[in-house]
Amino acid sequence: MAPSTDSAAAALPSFGSEFYGKPGYPAAPHQKYPPLEDYEYIDVALKADKAKESLFSIEGAVFKDLEPVLGTEISGVQLNQLSEQQRRDLALLVAERGVVFLKAQSATGEELLDIGRFFGRLHIHPTSQQPEGYPELHVVYQDPQSTVRTKLVLEDSHTRRFEWHSDVTYERQPPTYTLFKVDVIPEVGG
Repeated sequence: MAPSTDSAAAALPSFGSEFYGKPGYPAAPHQKYPPLEDYEYIDVALKADKAKESLFSIEGAVFKDLEPVLGTEISGVQLNQLSEQQRRDLALLVAERGVVFLKAQSATGEELLDIGRFFGRLHIHPTSQQPEGYPELHVVYQDPQSTVRTKLVLEDSHTRRFEWHSDVTYERQPPTYTLFKVDVIPEVGG
C-alpha cells in the first residue's frame, strides 16, 4: 500500500535531520546569506592546451570515454597533485565531455575547496544544509532510514523537488563547474 500524501507531507519537517550528529556529516541548520553579487568570471578552460597534453601525459593515467560524446572516467590521477596547466586542461575536458569521473581521490575537504577556487568563485547553495564552518559544501546523505523517508516524500508531487539537488542554473551567474565527492558507494543502487 502506497503512503498517503499526508504521511509524505508529515515527513518533510524532519527531512534532512537524519545526518545531524553523524560522524563526518554534521550539518548546520539553514543559514541566510546576502544575495550573490555579480563578478567578472573568466573560464580557466580558455587558457587550456586544446590537445590537453599536460593532462593526457600523466604517467599511469587511464582515460576511458563512457559514451561517444558524454562522460569520461579517469583513473591514476589525483586532483590534489595537478599543476595549474593540468587543471586548465581538465576544465577543457569537462567542457568537451560534459562530465568527468576521477576515481579513488585522496583529496581532503580543504584541498577540494582549494581546487574548486581555482575554477572560480565557490557557490553557497541557498537551500541546502552545510557542515558547520563550510557553507560552500552541500552534503547529500542517504542511509536506510533516509531512503524510507525519501520514498514517502517522493509520493507527493508537490514535495518531489526537495529530494533532488539543483545546480542553481536559475542564478544570474550559475556555477560553471560542480565537484561532487562520493565518500560511500553502495554495492547496488546509489
